[in-house]
Amino acid sequence: MKQYFDKSFSKIAVLGSGTMGGQIAAHFANLGFDVVMFDTSKEALLKSLAMMKKLKPTPFASPSIASLIKTSTYENLDTLSKCDFIIESIVENIDIKKQLFLKIAPYVNDHAVLVTNTSGLSIQKIAEHSPESLRSRIFGVHFFNPPRYLPLVELIRTSFSDEKLLHIAEGFITSALGKEVVYAKDSPAFIANRIGVFSFLAVLKHAENFSLSADTVDALTGKRVGRPASATFRTLDVVGLDVMSNVVKNIYENAKDDPWVELFKLPDWIDHLIEKGSLGSKTKKGIYEKVGKNINVYDPATGEYRLSDKTISSTVKKILKDNGNIENSLLELSKSDDPQAQFLWSVHRDVFHYASFHLEHVAETVRCVDLALKSGFAWQKGIFEQVQLTGWIKVREALNIDISGGKTLSQEPLPNWAMDKDFVYSDDGAFDPNKNQYIPRSSHPVYERHIHKSLLQGEKQYNQNILLEGEATKLLDIGDGIASVSFKTKMNVLSSNVLIELPKCLDYLEENGFHALIFKQEQEHFCAGANLYEIISAIKLGLLEKDPGVASKAKKKAFEVMNPGLPKLGKLYSIKKTVAMLQELLMRLKHGKIVTVAAVDGLALGGGCELLLHCNKVVASMNSYIGLVEVGIGALPAGCGSKEMALRAFLNKETDDIFPLLSKHFEQIAMAKVSASALEAKEMGYLKNDDVIIANPNELLYVAKQQAMALLESGFKSPLDSTFKVVGKAGYANIMAQIANLYEGHFMSDHDKYCITSLAKVMTGSEVEENTTVNSQMLLDLERKYFIELLGTQKTQERIEFMLRNSKPLRN
Repeated sequence: MKQYFDKSFSKIAVLGSGTMGGQIAAHFANLGFDVVMFDTSKEALLKSLAMMKKLKPTPFASPSIASLIKTSTYENLDTLSKCDFIIESIVENIDIKKQLFLKIAPYVNDHAVLVTNTSGLSIQKIAEHSPESLRSRIFGVHFFNPPRYLPLVELIRTSFSDEKLLHIAEGFITSALGKEVVYAKDSPAFIANRIGVFSFLAVLKHAENFSLSADTVDALTGKRVGRPASATFRTLDVVGLDVMSNVVKNIYENAKDDPWVELFKLPDWIDHLIEKGSLGSKTKKGIYEKVGKNINVYDPATGEYRLSDKTISSTVKKILKDNGNIENSLLELSKSDDPQAQFLWSVHRDVFHYASFHLEHVAETVRCVDLALKSGFAWQKGIFEQVQLTGWIKVREALNIDISGGKTLSQEPLPNWAMDKDFVYSDDGAFDPNKNQYIPRSSHPVYERHIHKSLLQGEKQYNQNILLEGEATKLLDIGDGIASVSFKTKMNVLSSNVLIELPKCLDYLEENGFHALIFKQEQEHFCAGANLYEIISAIKLGLLEKDPGVASKAKKKAFEVMNPGLPKLGKLYSIKKTVAMLQELLMRLKHGKIVTVAAVDGLALGGGCELLLHCNKVVASMNSYIGLVEVGIGALPAGCGSKEMALRAFLNKETDDIFPLLSKHFEQIAMAKVSASALEAKEMGYLKNDDVIIANPNELLYVAKQQAMALLESGFKSPLDSTFKVVGKAGYANIMAQIANLYEGHFMSDHDKYCITSLAKVMTGSEVEENTTVNSQMLLDLERKYFIELLGTQKTQERIEFMLRNSKPLRN
């Protein structure tokens, strides 16, 4: 019989309500589990819940979730006996953990799994000192902070572990909690922190060696090299200098046999900041501080802050630009005399050296290390992945030369396996140095749900059955008469090419007997909206209402020749025609012959939100951020979004009065509010009650396909474009009174008022009387009319250009 791993456990206990315990409890509650959180006193529990309500990013998928977490003290452990998955997450002290396990042992039922959440304590020692009846059911887990957002969970077995229970726990953590499970060996700090923290310390050491400031280092070690935008020193501020200090000390004290152990110390100047209470983001001051609009950085030489300057050398900039990515640049960087180039080479070289040396002691395969770095530290590629892409033999040779020359952070030789191998990923799998074999991906049944999951570079890739592929879209056959389509644009935006190609995809599916289409992106995010670059370019070429003529085509060509560094413009139409194309496409998705399902993860903004609104079904990962945000750029939703939310107000009204729900939808759009989760998107009306929310985004395509098949099997017919009632002139007058109050109170600018008034005219159907029955086309015409009118204003154009340059809205 098939096992559904999200059903493996039902009642959850979290022991400890501190920073991690509280957020782990919140994560379970977000996903609908019955959760009870324990601590020493009611005061500690109340403090935890209050603290979590203030945390940013919020651990709660919706503000309502906090009330769902039950609480209890350790003096009342009877409730524990009903729990089948127990997570201990108290202070990182092995003796205190042992005492707690002895205390709870009589209350743990015979079928419960007991996991201890720790960032580095020995799970074997905890199990050894626990009652014998519990030992086989004790595993180690390591959630990463914040647990709602970071996908990595390290799972650590002991010599007592019941492998069947471990198997079930792996499936549960993967499917029900939405995590990337990596098996780590019971070594100090496990995999991600051991290698990841070393990478930070290698950066700090080489920054000192090459006399580079924190802001320069962050400019070099962020997105340019496939690391998070917060790079190194900014990340330390976000984590907390005191927290990082404790992690480093823990590794230093527990890894004395590590040849690099003396490196596990923070620089004296960071210790000085900690002593002063400048701990980073939580104290508003650490390595960086914000003063007004300025970002200042701490200068250890002077002990003072100065204005941050993130410029990097022209040599490094050119090498990275010419080669396209850090993997292709590494060897050229190693040969350059530029100090910043040598810095980047040295950091990558030493992380590779360290990870290779410790691989057999911390992980089963190179894949475990790379997944841990990607899921726990948000690297775009893991260190072994990077080296294989650069060239394993060439990197190894360069590293060995540097070891001989005394340039590396340790003189330890590379292990024999690293000297013998030419690559570590192959069609057979990822290399395991202990078995001297290439190990394939896990055959655990939970991973059968991960259709077309992104694999590591070098692993055998999935075969895709491509039906159509254009400049902007790719259409795949995924079996059973169902296709999936993805976009190839940046942030998966709705470019002109996407609008041209999607109707062709629908035509192909209809002509070839397909029944359903799933929108599932291969890149990060569902869809960030319309292509603003194309929109502002069309306006500047005089294409607001007129289609391109000879003059505008010449201007476009001249513009592209004069600005070779800017993205190429697709085929441009007038804004008026483009909006009509988008409206026609989205209405076809909702009312056409092909069943449509949106598989949503990450951002679904503006046109992306309108896209999912018009699919027959939505399957969204919990961490989906959905909203109609056009007002933020001085426009309004014109891809059927304003119409759709007015329609939903009519369909979902609780009484005969449409206005309360219409007013709520209007306010969300007017404020450009984005949901903090898929759950909140459902509360906001962007997802329907029967839309599906799942934990693991890797399961989106699988679940979306199952939903499409269920619709088809049940005889689903796309809805007719029926008529509906609007609030009309009376509703418009009511909304305008509210707008007037906000305007008089100086809560909005003149242009804000203009934009929001235009939105009100559309959503209320302001041209007709209250409760007049209208059709969709009337509101679509209004959308298009006021959208074009707004785009013709100088202030909206300024807002669009500001958003493109700064990725944030302009208030003008």
